[in-house]
Amino acid sequence: MYDYSDGRPTGQIPSVGCPFTFPVISSAARIFLAAGRPMFTSVPLPTALSFPGDTAVALFQAVLDYQGVSLQGEIAVQGLQGQVLRRTESGTVPVAAAEVFGALRLFLDGQVIAADTILAAEGIDLVTASDVRLLQGSVRTMTLAADIRASAPEGNYCVQFADSTFLEMMDGNLLTPLYPLATALLYPLTGAEVAVAAVGLEESFTNYPNPFFPSRGQITTIGYVLPEEARVDIAIFSITGELVKTIAAQAIRAGGSHQVDCWNGLNDGGREVVSGTYFCRITAHYASGKTESFKRKVAVIR
Repeated sequence: MYDYSDGRPTGQIPSVGCPFTFPVISSAARIFLAAGRPMFTSVPLPTALSFPGDTAVALFQAVLDYQGVSLQGEIAVQGLQGQVLRRTESGTVPVAAAEVFGALRLFLDGQVIAADTILAAEGIDLVTASDVRLLQGSVRTMTLAADIRASAPEGNYCVQFADSTFLEMMDGNLLTPLYPLATALLYPLTGAEVAVAAVGLEESFTNYPNPFFPSRGQITTIGYVLPEEARVDIAIFSITGELVKTIAAQAIRAGGSHQVDCWNGLNDGGREVVSGTYFCRITAHYASGKTESFKRKVAVIR
């Protein structure tokens, strides 16, 4: 304070009966700082060929890197929400999670923090039994995995998250919801593609991804299940029936699931094929004397 008459500082005189004496000390005050937001980095996963009854199939994985503003920062992970999509020739369509999956589990550093074995919701809605705490400086790996239902229909499926609110978190200081910051990601965010194939050669014969983009370095993997040992022929043909590429010729394959045969979009002469629809034919000559042969469409996009 200043005295306006001479411009010099002036003190304060307590009024009569004032209970304070100098120095005056205020009561303690608690200031709650924002705990900060974790950085969220998605981990790319390859397309997985799965069969009804398979367990712990990874659908999505990410790293949470939490460097809080306050040294006392603490975040609680409370759940995850998403949607299951099925890929069709015209795009993707939503499907009920229970149609494909028998159970969903959310892992943090390999430990289950949430599980849903009922799947009553149309999409994915996992809630942790108790808050899972992330302390300042934590770097944790989060994985969403599923058990494939025994009655799951054949097809290619994935999980999609609409926006950053898909991961439910709580600021431990302010007790308010918060959302992670995504690094180099665009929403909607899609997890790994899972190709569900039925058991048996005809039902299990598939290729993934389909369509595929050879110009981007993609290859398509040909998957199938053999009921017994067989000599296998696999070849790619044009829509007019001309041989384009021999993938396997009289290859000995044991009974069971196989995902070792691939096509990179080149013909037998080593040249790139043009965009379009091709046919992949598989023929199995079984040790028992039986022979089966099937074909399916393969789409190439340049």
